[in-house]
Amino acid sequence: MTSLLTHTVMDTLIFFGVLFIGAYILRWLCIRAQENIASAIGYRGLMYCSFPGVVLHELSHALMCVVFSHRITEVRFFDPNPQTRQLGYVNHAWNPNSIFHLSGNFFIGIAPFLMGAVVVFLLLWSMGVMDLHQVMALSDGKRLIERDLDENYRYAWLTAEHTIVSLQAALTTLSWQSLLNWLIGYLLLSIILHAGPSKVDMQGAREGASAAIFVWILITFGVLLLSRDETPIFLLDWLAWLRYWMEITQVTFAALAIVLITCAVVLYVSSWMLCLAVGRRFALQQSAA
Repeated sequence: MTSLLTHTVMDTLIFFGVLFIGAYILRWLCIRAQENIASAIGYRGLMYCSFPGVVLHELSHALMCVVFSHRITEVRFFDPNPQTRQLGYVNHAWNPNSIFHLSGNFFIGIAPFLMGAVVVFLLLWSMGVMDLHQVMALSDGKRLIERDLDENYRYAWLTAEHTIVSLQAALTTLSWQSLLNWLIGYLLLSIILHAGPSKVDMQGAREGASAAIFVWILITFGVLLLSRDETPIFLLDWLAWLRYWMEITQVTFAALAIVLITCAVVLYVSSWMLCLAVGRRFALQQSAA
């Protein structure tokens, strides 16, 4: 039982650690990309790129509030404020004495990361340049804890490489005379740009992290503990199904998170190059004048 509990705790800490690190990396990339785009085409231009992404960002918070029974007191899906640079918000209330509500703060905080990863993959899939089975095959169906560090690095690199190849295929092989492809491309740009949790989002996620980790460990350990021979057969089947979906959720989201972060890296580099190109053009115009 001790080894089972140790395995459960390590598995949970690794999974939540990946969520936290991934969310912070994505946040940094999104902020830098937004700054570069604003520098290149102005704040108004950034707003034109932002509407769908901000709406999805706030919608993800609202949906998680519903899942964890938080009371939504006020919501603005898109309400840009040039002074505060706030583009939207979801205010919610919860019971601080409820561990369920407290754990919900974690998932509400990182909701844009979670939903952004899913929606970006679905958009790439709809363009026919990425397939979930191919991405999942790179992991050999193993969870993070079931691979050593080198294997995890290799898996992350292969998934990132596959994502870059898919993006390259989207740019070079798709027909950009199609209005639908332009619409999907615009949605990808906007959603990736605003998939990173804000500073306030991460503060809420930190406040709920300990409760969320405790609940996850409790559920996982309970499922593993009950999945033994002395458990009734009808319950074993249900527990096996639950355990399977918990494990597949971890593996799938790890893959989708890498896809999203890789897309954010590509967007950041592209926005940086755009910023340099526009700055150089302005410099040439000024020198010519």
